[in-house]
Amino acid sequence: MNTLHELQEREARNWAMLCHLSALLLFVGVPFGNVFGPLILWMVKGKESSFVDDQGREAVNFGITMTIVYALLIISAIMWIGVPFFLTFLNQGFAALFAVSATAWVAVFIFPLVHFLMIIVGAIQAANGKYHRYPFTLRFLR
Repeated sequence: MNTLHELQEREARNWAMLCHLSALLLFVGVPFGNVFGPLILWMVKGKESSFVDDQGREAVNFGITMTIVYALLIISAIMWIGVPFFLTFLNQGFAALFAVSATAWVAVFIFPLVHFLMIIVGAIQAANGKYHRYPFTLRFLR
């Protein structure tokens, strides 16, 4: 028979896992869902458990960081698509700039897959009761 403490711990792990998984709202078309999903769950359930508080804050920080990275990737990809076409007319350095442009566009398409997988890993870690830290995440909320 489960004790009250075990039930509370399992519930905390489930809410922490949902904080991570709610970031997947971005992938189903909810604008800024990777920030607002975890933020709402963290604000509602974070006070009930220190584990949910920690993992919710981590998921929100990761969502904010990823939003900034996506913005930078899209800006760089757009910037690099215009410059090579302009320099084609000048016939200077097109090959090097095309390589940079292609790299930026590959990153725009590969990066969401990496983002998705990192969210899944965070959710699994939280479900197992482990404190998960996303790499390269800016800590806006402490």
